[in-house]
Amino acid sequence: MNRSIVILISFLLMSSCGKEESADGDTASDGTSEQLSNGWVTIQRSSGTSDSAYYNHPTPGTAKPAVIYNHGKFIEQNGFSGGVSAGYDITDFADAIANSGFAGIAPVRASGSTFDDGMFDAVISALKAQDDIDGSQIFMYGFSRGGLLSHQFAVNDDSQLKGVILNSPSPGRDVGSSSNEFAETLDDLQAIDVPYLVLIGDEEDNPTITSNVNQLVTNLNALNKSLAIYRLTGDSDDPTADHDWFYVIRTAYWTKIDSFLSANS
Repeated sequence: MNRSIVILISFLLMSSCGKEESADGDTASDGTSEQLSNGWVTIQRSSGTSDSAYYNHPTPGTAKPAVIYNHGKFIEQNGFSGGVSAGYDITDFADAIANSGFAGIAPVRASGSTFDDGMFDAVISALKAQDDIDGSQIFMYGFSRGGLLSHQFAVNDDSQLKGVILNSPSPGRDVGSSSNEFAETLDDLQAIDVPYLVLIGDEEDNPTITSNVNQLVTNLNALNKSLAIYRLTGDSDDPTADHDWFYVIRTAYWTKIDSFLSANS
């Protein structure tokens, strides 16, 4: 074979082996500009670890505020599939947020996650890196243990948030014991600078949750913070507004969320 042809073939092979696959838009690293596509995405933390999240933007390409939905401990213990089997599908919440006109993202936490382990910061960074997200309008919405972690994150530093929604926030990791991480935050609310929406069922199973919410409302009001509180009763589908009542989207409380997001964005 002609020597010049051999050299050309070798060069082409080496060049093709050195090419990297183009980004598919489904992975976002902490602080990068990778663009997310609707559906399941991977969020990379600055530490190198990653988390799965379900993402839904109502009108890709058009700048929208965003809401981070932080699930309850049930998902930490049973995983996304276990939640679906129990009637608690976190993708429903991101979809409902999108239906309300906001970009919704629902990250899946591992058991034992904390508010300061880097996941929330990575999700916020990924959202801010999107061309079609208004990074100045990011809300955090947490249910049960997700409510505790969302509240702790805001108490620590709410400067990256536009507002916080707490839905039956849990006392802490050791529910049923003397542990009450939520109560430990109640004397440190002075720095809160974003509006709060608090939702709880009138038949909440855990009396500590009810007590904590009552004290949170008292303390925020005493500090003249922006707060809306709703104590929900059951509906025709399920007349008992207990803790698990919030596993599914219900008009009775979603209208409150709609109003809160609209009024503060």
